[in-house]
Amino acid sequence: MSLLDHTPTTTAADAERILREVYGLDATATDLPSERDRTFRIEAWDGTRWVLKVSNALEDPAMLEVQTEVSGIAARAGLPVQGLRPSVDGVAVPRVDGHLVRLLEWLPGALLVDVEGAPPALLHDLGSVLGRLAAALDGYDHPAAHRDFFWDVLAMPSVVRDGLASVTDPERRALAEAVLERWTEHVVPALPSLRRAVLHGDANDHNVVVDAGTSDRPAERYVRVSGLLDFGDLVHSVLPADIAVAASYHMLDAPDAVEMLATITRGFHEHRPLTEAEVGVLWDLVLARLVQSGVTAAVQSAERPGDDYLTVDEDASWEALRRYVPLPRE
Repeated sequence: MSLLDHTPTTTAADAERILREVYGLDATATDLPSERDRTFRIEAWDGTRWVLKVSNALEDPAMLEVQTEVSGIAARAGLPVQGLRPSVDGVAVPRVDGHLVRLLEWLPGALLVDVEGAPPALLHDLGSVLGRLAAALDGYDHPAAHRDFFWDVLAMPSVVRDGLASVTDPERRALAEAVLERWTEHVVPALPSLRRAVLHGDANDHNVVVDAGTSDRPAERYVRVSGLLDFGDLVHSVLPADIAVAASYHMLDAPDAVEMLATITRGFHEHRPLTEAEVGVLWDLVLARLVQSGVTAAVQSAERPGDDYLTVDEDASWEALRRYVPLPRE
């Protein structure tokens, strides 16, 4: 059963009603893009700003529980994450109209997706934030995080095999098959030596807020991550996967993709040191995430045609694969 079939039908007017009745806020709601939930930017009449998330009907309540716990751990460690506002009845995640809802703090700044050519200092700080999160979560676990989830990089082989029929372009199919072969040859033998942990799972450039300074030069203006959003893809997986996910979104705009990956990795490694085996599979994990994104976009486009948000990274993923799969692994 597809999650997309159970995406909430909540409108902006519904969101404003929820805010009044559940949170005691008079506000204006504006729709924000989301894959399988409904998300709204909230401008309250008292001058505060929030994000209202209406969860998919198939969302496991235990997953929202673990997301809340992880966000709390991150906040206590000084990481820039969204605070949660409870309902007027004191419920952290109330159920409204059959869906679980959360009202989250709005974090000011620019989204990383809007920063053209992210400078090395910003990429290093992105790695640092992910490394600090990994260090804060060291030893933490929750049963709900151990899930079969199609966005877990470890699910790439099954995602590709199940969805390859939706990829009609022969060149793209060949790229996907090449990544599968590399996975079998290089990643599978290393899996027993890779540490597992609870991860954010989706530090894509729509989920990273950066500090908007005063300089007119992007290389000087955006050097610090000021927010890590959306723990909805949280999963228990291999430790270096968070680096690979983050790096996969900068493969095309980076002057040197290998150096870009190294820069993010250095930031992570300073706070949560990686083993030689974990560093050794990073490039393979990046390619795995790219093919996972390309195949998933093709499948979702067939399920919900016309939704541009679902395919926003599709062409970029395949172009990055076309460019980097032939690169010698060594």
